[in-house]
Amino acid sequence: MADSKGKSNAQSLFGVHQIPSDNHIRDLLDGVAPEEVFPMFEEILHGLEEQGQLNSHLAGMALPTVTTQRWTGKVQETWTYRYLNGVPLRDGADALLVNWCELTVSRPDGQVTYHNAFATSHRVSDDTVAEIVRAGRARWKKGVKG
Repeated sequence: MADSKGKSNAQSLFGVHQIPSDNHIRDLLDGVAPEEVFPMFEEILHGLEEQGQLNSHLAGMALPTVTTQRWTGKVQETWTYRYLNGVPLRDGADALLVNWCELTVSRPDGQVTYHNAFATSHRVSDDTVAEIVRAGRARWKKGVKG
């Protein structure tokens, strides 16, 4: 991004002015097990959700939605995908734009059994949202031990 816009993501998103190289960051993080980092991300995500920061910008917007029904072998589930392209990652005219999608899985009684949201550089559409979410879920599960 620095080559095309004069700033890197670290500068524009986080205000970092002396940016370490990719190799330096990898050297620092290679010794850290993913399960050590996930609680921090969960805590930040929980705080943002409690403050309404994640969905406040979506209030009143008609989002493209794709709904499918899936049989688990025991119960019929409703999979609802919502998405939006060109969402600013932060406030400001120079904010990085990402494409956002989410999946909510619910049961006939209304119980939500799964909910997650993803940001991507890939353009999201009715035809691609399920595949993008599937890829995001696979990446998320890689480091998680259950």
